[in-house]
Amino acid sequence: MEAKESLPSPPPPMRLSDLPGNAALGRALVRAVRRGRLPHALLLHGPEGSERGRAATLIAALLCCEAAEAAEPCGRCHGCRQVFGGSHPDVAILAAEGSSLKIEQVQQLAARARLRPARGRAQVLALLGAERLTPEAANALLKSLEEPPPAVTWILTAPSPAAVLPTIASRCIPLAFRLAGGGATRAISEPELEAREKVLAALGAALRGELQLALAFAREQARARGQAAALIGELILLLRDRALAASGMEAAQLATPALAAALERELAALRPGAAAELALRAELAAEQLRHNANPALLLDALFLEIEAAAS
Repeated sequence: MEAKESLPSPPPPMRLSDLPGNAALGRALVRAVRRGRLPHALLLHGPEGSERGRAATLIAALLCCEAAEAAEPCGRCHGCRQVFGGSHPDVAILAAEGSSLKIEQVQQLAARARLRPARGRAQVLALLGAERLTPEAANALLKSLEEPPPAVTWILTAPSPAAVLPTIASRCIPLAFRLAGGGATRAISEPELEAREKVLAALGAALRGELQLALAFAREQARARGQAAALIGELILLLRDRALAASGMEAAQLATPALAAALERELAALRPGAAAELALRAELAAEQLRHNANPALLLDALFLEIEAAAS
């Protein structure tokens, strides 16, 4: 089955910064594109009605827009009209038909990633409903996500990162889309915030060369497998937040806005690009822990890699 080469044409508003309930996230995406810092793979997640599909269209249009000075897709140039009309040669989408996205469908889309853009500066390849990828289809996609060509942007959509196979979700930067009015979010409790602050302090200690402090904290958590899993989960969240903040994301769009200033301060020593790399490494550690790896050894290795990522 051929990959469909069209994205759903969005009705007004046709600006990322006007997306209902997601204006701040839209503005951050515009800045990332204009600065050339858009991650190569995005996972747009949120409940139905949260604008994730429309956002995929608008990101594609912004990347293909031919109006050099436009802050948003101009909607008038040939590139924008082709994206919104479903005929741009550098934009392709694969939407699930039925209950799954099958290997043959994904292989065809992944083959496009090896081609040079036909006329623009980038190819945009989208998978709507990535939670429906079969394991075989996910494996077909994996190499493209692990070794992305420089001119390809992947956009996946799903209800949540947890709904997507971990091998795929861990190689994308997740962006949470909300229902208008913020109905998709949950306030973090004081105990959760305090626990996250302790993990952030351990991260900062490792980056400052105070490895023994970080390891002492990690080994205390490693006494129970559940605590070790929770620690790795917090590391993934904090490192992803740092990667998003470095790409221009506003504090309000991070998983823990209250820690935005502390995150910047504690992780300032990370070399460029290291936060996203370490988040992937932590995802791998989480998967290894689920397969009965030793928690203490996993956490020791992870914090050693964190220390080595200081600039």
